[in-house]
Amino acid sequence: MTSKQVLGLCLLVLLLGQATSLYLLNRLSYLRLPSYDASSNDQVYKLFGGTAEESAYDANEQILYVVGEESYVLHIIDMSNPKVPAILLEHRFLVTDGVPRDVEVCGERVVVSLSSPVAVYDGHVKFFRAYDRVSKIFAYESQLPVGVFPDNIKFAPGCSKLIVANEGRHGKDPFNRFSDPEGSVSVISIPSSGSPTERIADFNQFNSRQDIRHVSAFAPNSEIMRATLAQDLEPEYIAVSGDGNTAYVTLQENNAIAQLDLRQGIVTQLFNLGTKDWSDLQLDASDRDGGIHPRSFPIKGLYQPDGLKTFNIGKRTYLVTVNEGAVRSYTKEIDGLVWSDGVLADSLGRGNHLNEIAINNQTFINELSQDSRLGRLLVSSIDGTTLYGLQSIHAYGGRGFSIWDTSKMSAPVYDSEDNIQKINSQAFKTIFNTDCAAWTNQSPETLRDTTSDNMGPKLNAIDIVNDNGTILMALGSETMGVVYLYVIDPTTLTPELQNVKYEGGTSDLWSELYDNSNAGNAYISDIGIIKASQSPINQTLVYVVSNGSGSVAVYSVTNRPGVSNPLG
Repeated sequence: MTSKQVLGLCLLVLLLGQATSLYLLNRLSYLRLPSYDASSNDQVYKLFGGTAEESAYDANEQILYVVGEESYVLHIIDMSNPKVPAILLEHRFLVTDGVPRDVEVCGERVVVSLSSPVAVYDGHVKFFRAYDRVSKIFAYESQLPVGVFPDNIKFAPGCSKLIVANEGRHGKDPFNRFSDPEGSVSVISIPSSGSPTERIADFNQFNSRQDIRHVSAFAPNSEIMRATLAQDLEPEYIAVSGDGNTAYVTLQENNAIAQLDLRQGIVTQLFNLGTKDWSDLQLDASDRDGGIHPRSFPIKGLYQPDGLKTFNIGKRTYLVTVNEGAVRSYTKEIDGLVWSDGVLADSLGRGNHLNEIAINNQTFINELSQDSRLGRLLVSSIDGTTLYGLQSIHAYGGRGFSIWDTSKMSAPVYDSEDNIQKINSQAFKTIFNTDCAAWTNQSPETLRDTTSDNMGPKLNAIDIVNDNGTILMALGSETMGVVYLYVIDPTTLTPELQNVKYEGGTSDLWSELYDNSNAGNAYISDIGIIKASQSPINQTLVYVVSNGSGSVAVYSVTNRPGVSNPLG
């Protein structure tokens, strides 16, 4: 163990033991959401029913909106009593409406983004009046076309602007031809009276940038390879600055973040996020090493954040990113052709893709072919390339989270390093790096270690609020279904772990867990913090939306003096 690893372990011990009081999560309720059978129109409850993807909370009406992509349902949920949330209305979209992707609420307006039934065509956003409790009406107002595959939407403060991340996913058109539309961001101005107007921010001015990860340029297929950078960029998630003038958008597969000037409606900068060095940290890189075996390897990690949020300290704006990781894949079914930039590490040596002279580390080269070390790890085939092969190995995702100063995005001002793995290995030994599978003959315990060779815990959901002077941050692990609660120290920018939660059983089969309402937060897809001042019970709440279990879990947040172990 190196001195840096010893220091990291000591810091984790200090982090877990230094607090004299902690904010703890206490589950108040758990609500499963139904989908509908296409033939009988009956309500159906099932794993991976596609009922809970994104959410938005209306503090004025104490209502939570949850949209399901595969179920085509917007659930309108009464949160006035968070111990007994109840579905007030289910708004069902038609297949011809497109696929609902996200929902946002601001003031008296609710907006849902929908991708086209033909995924490579332009989508649209639908505007509704917020649900009226008295009339029990959820009234449609209008719709506006946007770009291709509008996957995420966010209001700027004051509700006068709506930002839409148009992912521009590749696929086949109705004539079975491959298409790779440009990614873009729509900036929609919403006047107090009159119709909304839209400006599309594209990325064409960055097509000559050589420092941005341009995945499709490495494809062996000419149809993929000819895509410009503007086509290759796929805007994912949006965060808006507190003053409402700037937006930040993750470009996950490209390992980059875009900055937008919302007053002009243009993209002003692209930030290459660089890489994370794992040589002095530890990760479990194998699903065939017999359990929890973190080791140090001289490899790099692509941050590739999914979700992100902003917070302010003084006049500085910071971003927090959850560094999930993502592989770019093209499939016969969706695209009509096959290619991926990800490969198993052991294929690099077998295919003579390594520049062994540049690597100059025979032990490491040997580990790349060993299943119990690095051989099973999913790595990039396009990063670290030279004329003579790969001279460095890049894994997908940062297996944690990072804090960035938006005034200097060259490197994070804080990174969780390997602490998420350490927390999970201590608190959840029997389900470390597990997965939630549609395979009904598997359990969380039998699936232990199955994501170690991929991207580990896959943090993908995040929310941050300033709750009466305390900066609270909640994170969610997609595959493990774990919720992490932190307080960010405004002086040092150090996140201090408060509590971790795993709900549900571990030994029963997933099918049994679901049938017994004990599947927990399977495949967390969204998370939100409700400040005490906006809470129906005047107490801080956290809600967790999970796509696998099709559920909404609600937790209270309580400060407990005398408690010092967040894992307890």
